[in-house]
Amino acid sequence: MEKKRTLVIDDDEAVRKNLKAILELEGYHVDTAVTGKEAVDKSNATFYNLALIDIRLPDMKGTQLLTTMRDTVPKMVKIIVTGYPSL
Repeated sequence: MEKKRTLVIDDDEAVRKNLKAILELEGYHVDTAVTGKEAVDKSNATFYNLALIDIRLPDMKGTQLLTTMRDTVPKMVKIIVTGYPSL
């Protein structure tokens, strides 16, 4: 059985590493991206079943990336994620 492919898009290295580790333990193949452009490039080259998109990216808003990916890879499930900064 082929592993499901997930793309984690977040500019926070700790978030990327933690989500990748958790998802890989659950049997997913996980790639990561830091910017919206990197995510678009990767999703154009490889099919991902799921994208976890940070609401704030260095080069665009997560909602803008969501709209772009909705048009370019409509079959991929996309989820916007955000969190509170450390106090």
